[in-house]
Amino acid sequence: MKTSLELEIEQLMKDLQKEIKEQGLSFVEEADFEEIQVQNQTSIPDGFLHYEHPLKSSKKSIRKIVLFIKRLIQSCNRFLLIPILEEQSAFNGSVKTELDRLNETIRLQEHKIRKLERSRKEPSK
Repeated sequence: MKTSLELEIEQLMKDLQKEIKEQGLSFVEEADFEEIQVQNQTSIPDGFLHYEHPLKSSKKSIRKIVLFIKRLIQSCNRFLLIPILEEQSAFNGSVKTELDRLNETIRLQEHKIRKLERSRKEPSK
């Protein structure tokens, strides 16, 4: 026999499914997180940001002057930007670590759910 909480949740799910269908959206009964592949869209491993990067100039005739000015500006701004980049890198690394931990937790929970569902489907001996 279902508890009142389970009945309430069941009714909420039905209402949500109805709303989703009325809005023309699709409803997925069970999400399979194993099929979802998170791709790192940046080339920054572990969220580390670099301040110094190669400087370029497309103007061949004044390339040396342009590169000198760019280096000078980069050097002058270093003391302002390095602390910000270090903080942001630390934050990015923390977020990445937590997301990895959460993804692993989801994977383990899905494994446990599948195991329980299999044991529930097997006939009792």
